[in-house]
Amino acid sequence: MRRHLLIIALLASIPVASRAETPYPSTWPKAVTEPSGRCVSLSGKYQYRGDVDRRDREGLPTIDRAAFNRMSVRGYPRSATFEHDIKSGLVSVTIHGDNISPPERATFTHQLTCEQCWSVNLRQLGNCTKLTEPPFDCRQVRLLYTRGEDRSLIVHFTTLAVDKKAFSEPTTFVVDAWYRFDTEAK
Repeated sequence: MRRHLLIIALLASIPVASRAETPYPSTWPKAVTEPSGRCVSLSGKYQYRGDVDRRDREGLPTIDRAAFNRMSVRGYPRSATFEHDIKSGLVSVTIHGDNISPPERATFTHQLTCEQCWSVNLRQLGNCTKLTEPPFDCRQVRLLYTRGEDRSLIVHFTTLAVDKKAFSEPTTFVVDAWYRFDTEAK
């Protein structure tokens, strides 16, 4: 139980960018950070398919699945336009391509917060506030965004799942991955 609480407390206290178990790929352009700690605008047009941090991860990530943890659209998507209002944190995404279906999934918005130069999309399921009283089941997905020095979109996906049934040891599961989406070719 104490180990479990320690893991969650540590994750909450560690700076956003250093929470990775998988290091940032050294061959990628450096992630942009502002000396003031402010987030950079994510507005731009990016390729729909991106790069992944490790070659042992299968397939090419798609911007809707890897960057927003949602089902990919069908059809022939090529790019995605981001409109990011840094002040409000709202990001609107439109996926472009041929025969996109269902069409209503091609446009969506998310509310982001700014933490230490990273725009963050946090999804939390279950009871993550009373982790001292079993039973509990907490699942967090954190998607962190910034730009690379080459203006590409950098996404850090992290997930934490912790559960404890009465009279059992807690189970903890942590996964993280890095994704990169180039700007659309001109």
